[in-house]
Amino acid sequence: SNQAGKTYNATKRKEGLGKGVRKRFNKFQARIFDGKKEISLGSFKTKKEALAAYRAKSIELQNKI
Repeated sequence: SNQAGKTYNATKRKEGLGKGVRKRFNKFQARIFDGKKEISLGSFKTKKEALAAYRAKSIELQNKI
């Protein structure tokens, strides 16, 4: 049953990875959505590299408009 007035996130964000970044199999995966289309940006060794890829693609998509 659903508890009235309560919302929850099915997947908790761990250690503040940031939007578009998740950790899987000891690597950081970056992905972004362009409308409803998911774009995989790849796997990275560090969170910093994954966030940089996300930010770069985000700017690229914003400039596309």
